[in-house]
Amino acid sequence: MYKVVLVDDEELIIEGMKRLINWKGLGCEIAGVAYDGDEALDIMNEAEPDILITDIRMPAMNGLTMIDYVKERFPNLIIMIMSGYSDFEYAHQALEKGAACYMLKPVSEKELSERIRHVVERLRERDHQKEEEEAITVRLYRLKREARISFLGGLLNEISSEDYILEMWRGMELCPYANRVRMAVLDTDFPLDDPEASVIKFAVDNIVEEICREQGYCESVSSGDERTAIFIMESLEYSEKRMAGFLKQIIETVQKFGKISVSIGVSESAAFPSQIQEAYQEALNALKKRFYESKPSELYEGRVETGKPLAVQELRETEDLLLDAVKKGEKKNASVIVGRMFHSMLRSNVLPQEYIYNQLKRILIGYQDILFKAQHTEYIGEDMGEFWSDYMYRFKLGNELKDWMAGVTERIVECLNRGSNKETGLIERIKYYISQNYRTITRQSVADYFFLNPSYLSQLFKAETGEVFTDYVNKIRMEEAKRMLLQTDYKIQYIADMVGYASSQHFNRTFKKYIGMQPAEYKKNAQK
Repeated sequence: MYKVVLVDDEELIIEGMKRLINWKGLGCEIAGVAYDGDEALDIMNEAEPDILITDIRMPAMNGLTMIDYVKERFPNLIIMIMSGYSDFEYAHQALEKGAACYMLKPVSEKELSERIRHVVERLRERDHQKEEEEAITVRLYRLKREARISFLGGLLNEISSEDYILEMWRGMELCPYANRVRMAVLDTDFPLDDPEASVIKFAVDNIVEEICREQGYCESVSSGDERTAIFIMESLEYSEKRMAGFLKQIIETVQKFGKISVSIGVSESAAFPSQIQEAYQEALNALKKRFYESKPSELYEGRVETGKPLAVQELRETEDLLLDAVKKGEKKNASVIVGRMFHSMLRSNVLPQEYIYNQLKRILIGYQDILFKAQHTEYIGEDMGEFWSDYMYRFKLGNELKDWMAGVTERIVECLNRGSNKETGLIERIKYYISQNYRTITRQSVADYFFLNPSYLSQLFKAETGEVFTDYVNKIRMEEAKRMLLQTDYKIQYIADMVGYASSQHFNRTFKKYIGMQPAEYKKNAQK
């Protein structure tokens, strides 16, 4: 609806226009009325109308003077003059100042409606043209952005001539020319298999791009390994202090936005463009410091020197001691050995990360063998070893990996100490675990706790209970929700949160699916 302001010192005329004209049918609404020029200006500053219908001669400020003011304040405003003066000079001045039309009073309902209809058509055509122009601008921006991303991404992995790179760099109007570059690589601790991962990644990329654009000498691109690469050109405006400042700004902004940890690895200064790929690899290596130092949301700079594996024999002996402690059910001793082993592996960055993973893989395979020999076959899917090994790579900090390994070790010892699966009943333990943790659990978290593959967990649960795992969890949640609805005065949003639903809409849909009615309806019926 287009907003209209009516201005005339005769109240009868304004009331007539308000009542006789089918404003809604014309696609308009009355945003305000005024009886003199000064009052009109106040109303217009507040309403910001699309159309002004005004008289020429009025108290305080005449229509011509008001036109001068409003055209400067509202350049797109369409002004319609209605006057009892047929003097050509008035009409000439009004049209010269930008009025769309000059109507002589008395103006018939039909004439005024027709004039307004033409004005509305002009406005619609203008809006349509503006929309088309904006759409073209957006498409051009997207095409340029896609080309930029493709080009910058290619620089990280593809070999191109220096002349080609420089020509494309300038042609795409990237940051100012320079002969030196630093590469930065940004990574988060957000798990890639999380349903929100793509949304978080999109948001992070846009935050980085915006901050880089503000700097003027930086360009960012999402690299193929789900990280974000930043080109930092050493131009006249460049300084190491400024570089560190804006990279820390990125870390703080992303943290504030998503409450996630962000780490950035930065290369040393390299020749541009010949050493871009070398600098990129150096930034990736600098990022590896995070694993050893276990400090998220940090800036890591420079080369990382990793030596040959030290004390390999000692580590193998530690591995044997750990497996023996687990086999004997010595939980405390096993925990001490895990801590000592990680202390040796993480100190001084001497062991390559992959070597640490391989060391843990061997131990996990040893755990699997112990479980098998103890007849705990319910924990061993066909791809259990592979599942455990893949799971390790989720952890980007050495201490996080240590805590996970300690937890796995502890639960395996506890499992062995409880006896065989026939005595303990795996499904019953899973059900009990769900009953205690239904608010926050997922299929993945339950599988992790019981050392099961998620697919195997679903199959086993369905085979033993006849129920789908997610349906069972939802039923538990719904029973608790029913109890709270009947026994408390909590709001539905609070109850939804307490039983594990982030939004009341999702909770309402699930409740109706399982109970047959909305939560509010259920509570109302129960109170009758």
